[in-house]
Amino acid sequence: MSTEERLSRIDRSLFLKQPTLYIMLDNVHSSQNLSAIIRTCDAVGILNIYYCSRDNETLRIHKTITQGAHRWIHRYRINNKDRVSFLQQKKSQGFQVIVTHLDERAVSFREIDYTKQILLVMGNEKEGVSQELISEADKVIYIPMQGMYKVLMSLLLRL
Repeated sequence: MSTEERLSRIDRSLFLKQPTLYIMLDNVHSSQNLSAIIRTCDAVGILNIYYCSRDNETLRIHKTITQGAHRWIHRYRINNKDRVSFLQQKKSQGFQVIVTHLDERAVSFREIDYTKQILLVMGNEKEGVSQELISEADKVIYIPMQGMYKVLMSLLLRL
């Protein structure tokens, strides 16, 4: 590939980035899950990911999972005790704090205006988002499940 073609490809990729959409993972347990989320963030153009872990450990990046995406994502570990103040700081900078959580005020993720500055908070693999972070949310969203999980759940609900 010529240098001009490479530069054009890089320009197209940078144009598609979403510099005002940040991700935060609340108490992530699995380094494999963090690595998969990093890869997904790169795929959709997210540049910044924040995470905290219960033991305040820096989680390992699995290069076989990220497939190189870890090179293009800025990732920051937040001390577990600083999670709430971090959200409050982002709010003071003009970010909307959007939390993924199933409760009565949750709306579909499609109802959010992603042209605004957003910090999207997702929960961990076991408990989801902690209540202290949910209480800081400007909006709560759900992401509808598709595929066989949804089919099986609808069948179970009919029994």
